[in-house]
Amino acid sequence: DAAGNFCDPIARTWVVDTIAPTVPVISGTPADRAIMQEQGCSYTAVSEDATKVEFWWSLDGAAGVRALPGVPFAGDGLADGAHSVGVYATDEAGNKSGSTNWTWTVDTTKPTDLKVWGLPISDEKIVVTNGNDFAFEASATDATALKFHWATNGVAVTDITSSNFVGQVGEGTNTVSVYAEDAAGNFCDPIARTWVVD
Repeated sequence: DAAGNFCDPIARTWVVDTIAPTVPVISGTPADRAIMQEQGCSYTAVSEDATKVEFWWSLDGAAGVRALPGVPFAGDGLADGAHSVGVYATDEAGNKSGSTNWTWTVDTTKPTDLKVWGLPISDEKIVVTNGNDFAFEASATDATALKFHWATNGVAVTDITSSNFVGQVGEGTNTVSVYAEDAAGNFCDPIARTWVVD
């Protein structure tokens, strides 16, 4: 004041933060670009920042859902087809990171229309032949890539998953069976062909 008296000072401190959090790193299931039977998802994310961060999740383009670090984001009851999850981080200053996006496919439908043909038998009628060789081919319908699982006389053939199967059998009654499995692990009922070598 005019006499030179003065009071203790007061200070105000703040932080200028214009740096966005790092782009989140996602972990969880399903993995990016997976094809799977499970109809749910569960994810967490990590982002680096000088202040506390929050995550904003979106499933299949829906409005963002807020989650704190370490808190999983989950969804269930997902229909067959393509799905996506996206997440970005915000810090205490309101800076927003770039987003991370994963996609996957839910597939609970087993392959259909399994067919098998070849020699010595192309239908369900049992035939008698004097040859030991056989050659079969199979086909099925599915939205994803297929593997074919063959068996000879009840013994699985583990080193062949293609649609073609050739080999030899011994004297007597012989059976070759096959079923199709899709990329999600769905499989159809097998078809068998039986014939007699004499």
